[in-house]
Amino acid sequence: MASNLMPEIKVKEVMRSPVYTISEKATVDEAAKLLAEHEVGSLVVVNEEGKPVGILTERDLVRRVMVKNLLPSQVKVSEVMSSPLITIPPDISLKEAARQMGQLGIKKLVIVEKDQPIGIISSREVLQTTPTLIDVLHERVKVGMVPPRRSGGSMSGYCESCGQWSDALVEANGSFVCEECASEVTSE
Repeated sequence: MASNLMPEIKVKEVMRSPVYTISEKATVDEAAKLLAEHEVGSLVVVNEEGKPVGILTERDLVRRVMVKNLLPSQVKVSEVMSSPLITIPPDISLKEAARQMGQLGIKKLVIVEKDQPIGIISSREVLQTTPTLIDVLHERVKVGMVPPRRSGGSMSGYCESCGQWSDALVEANGSFVCEECASEVTSE
């Protein structure tokens, strides 16, 4: 039933594209220049065949190069990239992508189609989409598309007679109504 309450959003609808890549053999200073040039926070690292093998983030640069006071022109991307690369197909739901990020403790997933990176989704896209989803759910609740839900021993939801919210709905003649409307139904 929950799938009827909220639209299913696919990652391909909210992913960032194009994906900028860099060779695993490139140096960190080349990577930093690409990050700055494209104003992105990460690059997908590819091997000689062009297959994605890792991701290099600004955080990787800080933690694995700058903090250690390494010379960026002498450090290969393959030495500091995050791997293995976690990828997902473009038709996976945003909800499942968010679940995977949470379970794996990562902030970015690379969307891959036919072994080629086509987009990136991060916790940022999930957060940017969430307010819209909350608005949709709120509107569906207001128009009665969301069924009453149990709260403890009573039912909570909108009265099917007067349309007002109640934390104590009761069933009367096959409908869920507030106590006031229930007393009117029984007195008739």
